[in-house]
Amino acid sequence: MDQGRGIAERDLAFQSAGRTSATLRLVEGALREIGENTFGTCTGCGNEIPTKRLEAVPWTPYCVACQERAELDGQEGERDDHGCWFAMAS
Repeated sequence: MDQGRGIAERDLAFQSAGRTSATLRLVEGALREIGENTFGTCTGCGNEIPTKRLEAVPWTPYCVACQERAELDGQEGERDDHGCWFAMAS
């Protein structure tokens, strides 16, 4: 039983590290966009991402419509610690 619990704990830690790493890549991307003066522009449609969305999830690469489209299209993604879905950064 202890061995099974250990495996489950390692799996959970691995998943958490993966989410943290993905979020870090998105934050780094947002910082790069700030430097390039493109922050707040949706990478899906090119429109401006609403301020309220950026306040909630500042590292998001998508506006709400493109985010929903990505989810429906089944793009590979994750949910962050706030429950917000985002596409995995390259």
